[in-house]
Formats: sequence, C-alpha cells, structure tokens
Amino acid sequence: KSDRAHGDELLALLDATRPAEGLAASLLARHDVDESAYALAAPRLASALGRKIDVPHVRVEALRLRIVVACARREADVAAKTLSEYAKDRDAAPAHVDAMTRLVDRCIAGQ
Repeated sequence: KSDRAHGDELLALLDATRPAEGLAASLLARHDVDESAYALAAPRLASALGRKIDVPHVRVEALRLRIVVACARREADVAAKTLSEYAKDRDAAPAHVDAMTRLVDRCIAGQ
C-alpha cells in the first residue's frame, strides 16, 4: 500500500473519530483535488468548512480549494459565495484573493 493510501486511511479514521473538527476532511479533500477527483473533494470540503479548523492557513487553503473545485464542477454560485468568505479572511494573501477573483470571474463567464 502506498504511503498516501495509508495516510488517507489514517486521516479518514481521524475524521470519523473527531466529528467536530474539519482538519482531516480538508486534508483528504486536498488529496482528492490532487487526483482531480472533484466529485469527492466537493462534499469533503463543504463538510470540513462547516466544522472547526483550528489551523488558520489550513482553513484558508480549504476555502481556496473549494473555489477551485466549484469552478471545475461548473458551480459558479458556490464559487462566488466561497470567494466572498475567502476574501474576508485576514489570513488570505491579497495576491491569492486577486487570483481567486479572476478564476471566479472566468468561472461565471463560462456558464
């Protein structure tokens, strides 16, 4: 079994045993995005973002990934809503907010 597969199993176990925390779900979703498995990533990210993520940069990254996934799935409304939350987060770098804004603009224009 690959290290990533083993890691995913451990993250899934952690996610199941700590239902109030979204960290493990966000990390699993990151792996889904890396594999272009957007149908798996979308609900994991939504679940993670609906829970507590104590590590600020992980929460910001989960928001950014949710925007990317929403655009990949042609969910412009979800992308725009998530961008609004992302842009307000003080841990989001201004250059990244600008890049995500441009992505969402293209996402909306493509619908």
